[in-house]
Amino acid sequence: MVAVTVRDIPDDVRDELAARAARAGKSLQEYLRGLLVDAADKPTVDEVLARARARVTATGARIDAVYFCPHKTEDACECRKPNPGLLERAAREHALDLTASWVVGDRYADLEMGHVAGSRGILVMTGYGRGEYELHHSKWRRQPDALATNLTEAVRRILHD
Repeated sequence: MVAVTVRDIPDDVRDELAARAARAGKSLQEYLRGLLVDAADKPTVDEVLARARARVTATGARIDAVYFCPHKTEDACECRKPNPGLLERAAREHALDLTASWVVGDRYADLEMGHVAGSRGILVMTGYGRGEYELHHSKWRRQPDALATNLTEAVRRILHD
């Protein structure tokens, strides 16, 4: 199973969405959260996910499910990272052993979520990864189990583990 967050979308799709966000006067994160929460924009979300699925499928892989948290930090829900609610839901729905699973992300909160669930984590140096690592890793309670230059390297590491 592959759980894809919106920031895992291909660069060309992300660039397109960043341009839309700029036109709307919002940060990309604010714009994407609005898309995911606002049912009126659901065709746009579906379009982005369809493009991401097509690119992943073209590599011979597949996306079994997509999970996202529509809540704000102050809502204190179980599905907002670093809480493991979405991982636990995916584990129930797909019979996954989270202790034998990996979480790959470009934010410490991604890895922290995995660690809380008993998974191992790889921090990719794309997106926010390099900056997160260089600026904050000395303060993290637990270090990543591995670092990877990109998602491809992370997948190779997992497959050869």
